[in-house]
Amino acid sequence: YLVVREGKNKKIRFSMDYSVRVVEWNIKTERVREIATILNRFIINQRLNTVETAVNSFIISQVGISLDDLAIKIKEYLHPAEQPKAISFMQFLNNYLIEAETRPSRQGGEKLAFKTKQKFRQLRDCLTSYCEYRHKKLNFDSFSIDFYNDFLNYLYDVRNVSIGYAGMFISKLKQVLRSAEKRGIEVNQAYKDYQVLKEEADNIYLTETELKQIENVELTESLSNMRNLFLIGCYTGLRYSDFSRLTTDNIEGNNIRIRQQKTGDEVIIPLLSDYVKNLIINGNYRKISSQKLNEGIKEVCKRAGIIGKFMKTISKGGEKQTLIFNRWE
Repeated sequence: YLVVREGKNKKIRFSMDYSVRVVEWNIKTERVREIATILNRFIINQRLNTVETAVNSFIISQVGISLDDLAIKIKEYLHPAEQPKAISFMQFLNNYLIEAETRPSRQGGEKLAFKTKQKFRQLRDCLTSYCEYRHKKLNFDSFSIDFYNDFLNYLYDVRNVSIGYAGMFISKLKQVLRSAEKRGIEVNQAYKDYQVLKEEADNIYLTETELKQIENVELTESLSNMRNLFLIGCYTGLRYSDFSRLTTDNIEGNNIRIRQQKTGDEVIIPLLSDYVKNLIINGNYRKISSQKLNEGIKEVCKRAGIIGKFMKTISKGGEKQTLIFNRWE
């Protein structure tokens, strides 16, 4: 036992978690006897020396410390609180994804959109594949400039992604690392210099005549629904997450008033098409996924007679390619 006395009647006592036989204990030195047959004598005596030095240091450095306060210090020294296990980057990312299911967006205060959460899941899957391919593990100190360059090479050479898609991964990665820093985790500061790559998109546009062709073409029920959603998007200029949830409550005279889901900003948009106004008032459309709309609208445009060729420059594996498409594509 470790025993500290104050006067004749007050003392504190702590178990040292060791035991020896009485004949093996030296009462004068208060240590285990130096007998060759006592195999753990060096370990026990070294531990006793270390504890005695620490306790004497507490008493000398804090003159007048009470026995109760000294007892607290000795207890903390003998039985230190277990330090929380450091979390790995991939563990943090998985927790971040779980929280994303209920976390509101910073701008609008609403839950994160499905596509936003999907991008974080794609980042996790991509980093997992990267680690397997490179035979390495990622920790918060891994995010150096060398990692940035190597990760981009992997995206271009192995995954064959576009510059814009690579930029999306970098953007989401920086967002996760910023969140880790805010929670007190030390992160390699080089990540702040990661460039979020972007590329200008060669997007096709439709004339008013072509929009009328799409409006008037005879279609199946499914394609008609896609046509209606598409025209609402064309005439309002809203994001899919906004125009796909318009109702008669959003119409004020010849204007649309809506709070945007992504930014939280309220916008007022003039209604330029009676056709679209009637669609919204009568609810003549049902919401589908943006992926299905993007796929189906090509067939709608083809049936509507949208003709001609369109030249588009895209990037694959970090290199630009020029391709020719039909306008309806």
